[in-house]
Parts: sequence; C-alpha cells; structure tokens
Amino acid sequence: MKETYNIHVNVVEYVNNPTDYELIYNFYTLYFLQEGNPFDKADKRIISLSGGTPQMNEALYVILSSIYPTHNEFYNIFEEKLIPINHEQTINRIFIKKSCAELLKINEYQSIIEVLKKYKIKDHEPLRLLLNYAHFRKNFDFEKSEECLKEFVNSIHSSVHKEYSFLSLENISDPKNLIKELFS
Repeated sequence: MKETYNIHVNVVEYVNNPTDYELIYNFYTLYFLQEGNPFDKADKRIISLSGGTPQMNEALYVILSSIYPTHNEFYNIFEEKLIPINHEQTINRIFIKKSCAELLKINEYQSIIEVLKKYKIKDHEPLRLLLNYAHFRKNFDFEKSEECLKEFVNSIHSSVHKEYSFLSLENISDPKNLIKELFS
C-alpha cells in the first residue's frame, strides 16, 4: 500500500481469538485511545482492512467511526486496488437510530431534533414537527403543540391523515379534557 499510494502505513497486529468480538473491540479501543496514536494527528484517515475475520473488520469499523466520527475513508483491497466502502455512513446511521430510540424512551424530543441537526439528516422536517408536537404536549403547551400537529398534517399526504388523527387534542379549554390530558 505504501509503495502503491505513497502514504504512511500503520500495521496493528491482533493475535488473540479472531472470532471473539469483545476481545477484538477492547484490544483496538485501547490502541486507538492511547496517547501518541498516529490517528489522532491525522487530518484524514484512510483505513484499509486486509485479512482478518469479518468480526475483526466490523469491530475496527465501529471503533474508528465512534472515536473519529469524521474524516475517515474505508477501503477493502481487491486485486491490489482500493475499493471504497461507505461504511462510515452506515455506522453513523446505526448510532443515530440507537441514540434517537434511547432518547425517545425518556421523552427527550428536543435532544432528538439536535441529533438530527448535528448529523445533517435530510428530509426530517415531518419528524421534527412531530417531535416538537410531543415536546410541547409533554410540557403542557397545548397551543404550540396543536400548531405543530397542524403543520405536520399539512406536510404529509392526505391519504395518511387518518393514521395521525389520534394525536389531535380534544378541546383543552374544557376542564374535563384538560384533566384527562394531565393525568393520561
């Protein structure tokens, strides 16, 4: 690789059980987190995995993507050519989904919106409106909640409006409905 592409190459050998994902993960995590690691100073990391088991390769993808979330290029070597792998996006998507699912479980709707902004997730406007609706409803700001719901309904196809009708707030100015909302 060094001869072909004229770039500095770091070889990291792993000699433990190549099928034990946890051992591999711990080994490489310690390596990449140690001080003086050449990856820390790099503006761009070109990562090429050759040999090893699929578990080793996947562990490296996950570790590198989590420690260095940007400026990575992943490649496989096939017939002495570097084949680009869009693995970073896949890993980030998995992390984003898991993070958002955990935030949703604890009703952190605004945090989910921030995650979507940070990772520049496209076409998330309807989701943002629903999350704002949930946030305002959770905080008893029923007017803003209703506004977000109306915006959301206007942003989707009319054929699916019925699927979201359960979100409509009953007349909140009626004390019975307000009590029902507060204690449901």
